[in-house]
Amino acid sequence: ALRAQHASLDHLAIHVSPLKRPRQTLAHILDAFGAQQVETNVENRLIELNFGEAEGKTWPELNKLGIDPEADPEGYHAWRPESGESYADATERVRAWLDSLSGPTLAVAHGGISRILRGLVLGLAVREIPLLRNPQWKFYRLKEGGIEWFDARKPKA
Repeated sequence: ALRAQHASLDHLAIHVSPLKRPRQTLAHILDAFGAQQVETNVENRLIELNFGEAEGKTWPELNKLGIDPEADPEGYHAWRPESGESYADATERVRAWLDSLSGPTLAVAHGGISRILRGLVLGLAVREIPLLRNPQWKFYRLKEGGIEWFDARKPKA
């Protein structure tokens, strides 16, 4: 699906989170382009939000603690779990990464980072960011303050 939008990766800076799943996704992308040796920036600022001591807790467990992005998205955006970071914290590192870009970029990251990135580029209010959906079968292009979505599923035969 990405090859339908770009004949090659030559004109794109490639940035990937250092965590396993984004690097696996990038490997599939590179394979689809037949790209063996492509300069890739492993970017720590694209790492998923650190939920600290809340990592691995279920939503019912978090809800019992008063954490509910549906009921209070602004509060969830500001909530910093013990030994972790908030959406607001992560926004600062994503903003710094975004400000460092100098041209077209392919970024492979995580759901929370995707929400933050869309929020920054699209100028969304903080209450909107935690509620953004991340369809696993889609990717998007952010350009000039707008967004264009693409379906990444293989067409049915």
